[in-house]
Amino acid sequence: MEEQVTDISKVLHGITEEMRLLRETINQQYAEIIKLNRNINALNLQIRKKDTELTNLRERLAKYENPDKNANNSSTTPSKERIKDEAVRRTRSLRKPSGKNPGGTKGI
Repeated sequence: MEEQVTDISKVLHGITEEMRLLRETINQQYAEIIKLNRNINALNLQIRKKDTELTNLRERLAKYENPDKNANNSSTTPSKERIKDEAVRRTRSLRKPSGKNPGGTKGI
């Protein structure tokens, strides 16, 4: 009978040791999961920032690829322009100043 008790004690000791090793493995895996989750969160934050930056750059690029139509760059007549566009068009002259005084020649 004593042999059986000793055998059960050895078995229980072996099971206890195995459980301790399993707990240690689980704790290491848990620590690794926490570390990976932190990395994932940091990468998600970077992705959101890049998405915002990409959206902003696309909006800026669209202004150059598809400029607003006005009388200067389309077949729209000046009378159909919005008031704001008309004011910009009228104040922007392509002529360069010649340096001469305005008006005709002095009388004879």
